[in-house]
Amino acid sequence: MRLSHDDDQEQNRIIAIKLLSLLSPLFGCSMCEQFVGLEFLSLGDDPLATIRRETVLNLNTISRIVGKRFFQQKMLPFYSQMCNDAEWIVRKAAVEVLIDVVTIWYKFCYTRNIILLYLLYLRLL
Repeated sequence: MRLSHDDDQEQNRIIAIKLLSLLSPLFGCSMCEQFVGLEFLSLGDDPLATIRRETVLNLNTISRIVGKRFFQQKMLPFYSQMCNDAEWIVRKAAVEVLIDVVTIWYKFCYTRNIILLYLLYLRLL
């Protein structure tokens, strides 16, 4: 956790994102929601686009672990925000994980029409 708060070293925050992503299956759902998911959301607000990009690229791993409510209330709005980021590398990362995010969402929602409407809302179709 200390690496993720190192404001001086961009590389430390990137390593923290990758470590949290790799270790998230070991934490389980509740720990992932209480700590890992919230840390990811915090790193997603980083002023550096490379940090936001790395967060988006690892979003699918965390999203597979958290519960339905956390995914819908926290992760999807975060993903939507990243789809509309000012930096193109962040938006590109959002497109790269689109299939994974939709697959996870479909697992929770079971409604294709809602997913299509949301993709239209994101202006991705």
